[in-house]
Formats: sequence, C-alpha cells, structure tokens
Amino acid sequence: VKNGSWAYDYTGFVAKDGDWWYVENGRITFHCNGLVRGLVNGNDTWWYVTGSKVNFCNTVASNACGWWKITNGAVDFDYTGVANNEYGWWYVRDGHVDYSYTGIAPNEYGWWRIVNGQVDFNCNSVECNDAGWVCIRGGKVDFDFNGIASNSSGNWCIWGGKVNFGYDG
Repeated sequence: VKNGSWAYDYTGFVAKDGDWWYVENGRITFHCNGLVRGLVNGNDTWWYVTGSKVNFCNTVASNACGWWKITNGAVDFDYTGVANNEYGWWYVRDGHVDYSYTGIAPNEYGWWRIVNGQVDFNCNSVECNDAGWVCIRGGKVDFDFNGIASNSSGNWCIWGGKVNFGYDG
C-alpha cells in the first residue's frame, strides 16, 4: 500500500511483521525462489528468497550467473573459502563458487581438499598447499596426525599433520 492505495504496479521488497517479502505487481505470490536484487533493511543487494520471503540463512544458492555464498540472506561478494548447502561443500572465491579450483582451502571447520570446486571427502592422501605438504583424512587436513602417510609419490613422515622433510630414520 502506498499513499493509502494498493500499488498494483509495485515490484520489490516490503517488510511485514518482522519479515521481508518479495512483491510482484502489488502482491506476494509465494512462488518466488532464488536470488533477487532489491532493497532490504536499507541494503541494496542480491537476496536469497524462498516462497517469496527473504531467507536470512547461510548457504550456497544459485541464479542464472552461477552459485553464490549467502551470508545472513544476502550474497556475500567478499567471501573466499569453503561453504556448503544441501548439495555439498564448495570452494567459493569472491562470493562465487569456483569450479576451476583444485587445492586446499579453509573455512571455520578446518582446511579441506578441493577438486574442481568441491570438497573431496574421499581424499586420504598427502597433498600440497601454500604452507607445505599436509596429511588429508576424509577430505580434511588432519593436524593431529603423526605417523606415515602416502600419496602417488611415496610414503611420508608426518608430524602435526605436515610432512617432516628433515626426518631420517
């Protein structure tokens, strides 16, 4: 409602009872799902909408331009790391899932082996990142591992999850 009258031509977000809703042509259709750009709480950005309601969650969601990291309901263009949704765990660079990335990357739960943009939970190996060679168990760097671990290049002495290149014995 605008100036006391129903705004039949309005399309955008409106607040109602503490929630934010996407309105199309003056009404909530409850059918809008995905990422929608607009003004919510004074922030003009892309919002994650389910059933026409802004979903203030943390996930990974898609639009025509790919998959994006969602933080508190909005696309987080500053996020680089590992994020998840119901389809898996993904490497995200500058808010966008990067399917070209293969390596090791962090999130709040640890460091993970990434292959083609997705966490490889089947990885049990010794792999390299910028900090050196590390032991991976179940796709995650195991900084508690001490012992022998292997990869396609051989067997390695591991202390604190990292290859100890100075060890002889």
